[in-house]
Amino acid sequence: MDASAFSFQFSGKTLVAFGIGSRRGCLYWKLVSLSAMHSASRLLRLSSSLLLLGAVGVFIYTLRFLSAEKLAEVWQGLGADAVVLSVLGSFCGGLTLSRPDYARAGIVPKKTFNK
Repeated sequence: MDASAFSFQFSGKTLVAFGIGSRRGCLYWKLVSLSAMHSASRLLRLSSSLLLLGAVGVFIYTLRFLSAEKLAEVWQGLGADAVVLSVLGSFCGGLTLSRPDYARAGIVPKKTFNK
């Protein structure tokens, strides 16, 4: 099977799939916004793990349509991306870890909005 056999065809099923996907996306982000509660944190971890596995699965599935030459380039690009994102992630992690602990110092940050 070559890459030309992999194509997008719009149909009624496409609209149904987009509707289901957008509904699940809204439910997921609602769960993220409620994640401060302990009851939602386990469900959030499970949902996030399933979302990550699904995204990786969809990406890997499409790799089967690439030739060996293109596949080598894709893996090289993925390796470079992983290095760059790891470095950026370590910078961001260092920034959040170096913030002062406001609760321990007794300082309450100002609210930027009114309820």
